[in-house]
Amino acid sequence: MGKTGIYRWTHLETNKSYIGSSVNLGLRLTNYFKISFISHPSRKSMVINKALLKYGYSKFKLEILEYCSAKDLAIREQYYMDKFSPEYNVLKIAYSPLGYKHTDESLEKVRKNLEVLNLKKSVKVKVTNILTNNSVEYDSIRKAADGLNVNKNTLSKYILESKLLKDTYKLESNLTLSSYDSNYTDHPASVEIEVTDLELKTVTRYSSISEAGRALGVQFQSIAVYLRRNQKSPFKGRYMFKKIIS
Repeated sequence: MGKTGIYRWTHLETNKSYIGSSVNLGLRLTNYFKISFISHPSRKSMVINKALLKYGYSKFKLEILEYCSAKDLAIREQYYMDKFSPEYNVLKIAYSPLGYKHTDESLEKVRKNLEVLNLKKSVKVKVTNILTNNSVEYDSIRKAADGLNVNKNTLSKYILESKLLKDTYKLESNLTLSSYDSNYTDHPASVEIEVTDLELKTVTRYSSISEAGRALGVQFQSIAVYLRRNQKSPFKGRYMFKKIIS
């Protein structure tokens, strides 16, 4: 549970397939095997769900194609969509309603946009249900939080970490860094850090605590606490963190 990656459903008789991704594969794949979940009015119109309900699970093969970091999820999903041309995918661009193929350059921009929020004074939030591809735009964090029945601070953290909310909602916003708990010590989006992996014997520099957290699959708050307490023992017995002083 909790691993991020790409999966594929393949119909054994026709070889038609569906490519999907999730930041929590365990939860996503478990939900697929719940008839009540895939037959819900908000999900039953999805082509893959309709196929599963029509033919039954025994007619399909399920594979995990790759585990990856959350920051690379869209790019890796697009790689497999381009490779296999899955017939059950209505959208041909990962996390996008556009009907054209991205270049390598545009995919790189997608990755960067997942890590860096546009800084503007007016805070708007676009919420996209990746299961139904329906989107709603809110003109404030508060309204978006109310609409999703979550705490405002929780929603802000998910936006800044570029994480799916409830494994279902993609959040896009121009939330400014100053709008996010300005009293937070060593803000996750402003501290460049160096990570030493004692197991792999590598040293990697990240532009923020959030970026490091996504790459390592840990909460950025845990790294922030490690740095704030100036801990000397390896995090999880493996990682050493150090702030880069410019």
